[in-house]
Amino acid sequence: MDDSTSKLHVDEDWKQQAQAEKEALAREAAKGAPAASAAAPQSPPPASPPNSPVADDPAAATSQAARPPLPAASLPLLLSMFAGEAMVALGQIPSPSGHAELDLDAARHYIDMLTVIEQKTEGNRTPDESAILSRLLHDLRMAFVAVRGR
Repeated sequence: MDDSTSKLHVDEDWKQQAQAEKEALAREAAKGAPAASAAAPQSPPPASPPNSPVADDPAAATSQAARPPLPAASLPLLLSMFAGEAMVALGQIPSPSGHAELDLDAARHYIDMLTVIEQKTEGNRTPDESAILSRLLHDLRMAFVAVRGR
């Protein structure tokens, strides 16, 4: 079995565990109280992943169940997260507060983080991932130069 298959298996186990927790919370919410029956002992709920908010905060699990599912973890998603932060720091898109803010040090940091990802993933990216990363870095560097020159 190669590494990608074993990683996929681990991810699938985690997804099944998360789904089981979600279903258990939904059953408890439907009953209005934690499910504890003296007549029929229940198996303990599946263990939460380490550092999971579900492990310590049932309210967080309930609010998470109400939102749409998160996208699958991927390199393009990671790249877009850093690129989005860089765009906010460059004042190109509004921050979560709704205001365009300029923070060149933060923008440089996020662009540098993307450069590290580019260097560390060399030879391990698909052609599409390489094209996305190359284009993002080019566009962000050009935006940085334009904003800095104002």
